Amino acid sequence: MKKSNLYELTRMALIPYYSRDPETKDCWITALVYGKVQLVAQHMIQLLPDSRWIVYQGRIVFLISLVDSSCKIIAEDKRFLEFLQVNGLTASLSNCFSHLTFLRKYYKQCLTAVEIDFQLNSNKPVYMYEDYLCEHIGKIISEQNDLADFCHPVIQKLIAYDNGHKTSLLPTLEAYLQYVDTPNLAAKTLFIHRNTLFYRINRIRELFEVDLSDGDIRLKLQMTLHFLKLKTQRGDPEDQR
Repeated sequence: MKKSNLYELTRMALIPYYSRDPETKDCWITALVYGKVQLVAQHMIQLLPDSRWIVYQGRIVFLISLVDSSCKIIAEDKRFLEFLQVNGLTASLSNCFSHLTFLRKYYKQCLTAVEIDFQLNSNKPVYMYEDYLCEHIGKIISEQNDLADFCHPVIQKLIAYDNGHKTSLLPTLEAYLQYVDTPNLAAKTLFIHRNTLFYRINRIRELFEVDLSDGDIRLKLQMTLHFLKLKTQRGDPEDQR
């Protein structure tokens, strides 16, 4: 990474120095020892040379100066991922920000990404807030409303159809929406032929009269999928049927 002014483009990396209970998978064991923290921080600085760090609320918080606004350069760094996995650590990455007065806001993004990922139980080594934006929106909405009221009706119809006909139209739609411009990749994730993918998508269009060429409709469908994922993992009573 090229060096740049710390105030130009900054991303917060939150590294909770905790480990999960290997049996329950849902507990934290505090392991904050200053000497070990120093070792972790020093190694991280080697991986992220243009960064600064502090210990705050039992977490090692890094401020990372980036030229590229995408956090994938960090999240996909093999050395970074290997270091986290070998040491039983996780990292959370906020969106970029340009001034230190925004620290609190973006620190909370890191915490939110961790919280939502635990609800989804994905067990990833790196949590990027941008990956959980839709779930965060759903979480905020659900504090005052029933998320089901904001879901596109086609998704519930698809779930009922799959249950009644032993089909896989919902996961097909989800993969198609995720890779709408690369159907080959969508088919690959489903372990089906490209022609099978197109057949299923055409069936969805015919059965539910949904226009998947409309970007607004695709957005609503994707938001609904994110909301339902959050509701299911949270264990809402109506989702247990």
